Amino acid sequence: MFGIAEWIEHYALPCIYQQCFGFCCPFCGFQRSVIALFRGDIVQSVLYYPALFPMLLSVVGILFIQNERRKNYLKWCGIINVTIILIATFIKNMGWLPK
Repeated sequence: MFGIAEWIEHYALPCIYQQCFGFCCPFCGFQRSVIALFRGDIVQSVLYYPALFPMLLSVVGILFIQNERRKNYLKWCGIINVTIILIATFIKNMGWLPK
């Protein structure tokens, strides 16, 4: 019987961008990060995809913040998430984080 992490790992898709061009795309490592998170390895999860936790906080905030403050929250969450994704992608392609 599969657990959640094993199920995700069994049905994980390869990164076509990385296979074609040899570089990590902005979302490389997301599936492995989720698998590591379900296995309880938070450090490895952050190393695979540093933007996972800010993305999760964004989703939680979107669900619980009232309409007036939501637009400003969304704007800043978007800026922070995109910045982390771009920096992490650069660092992964330099070989300083696991691909």
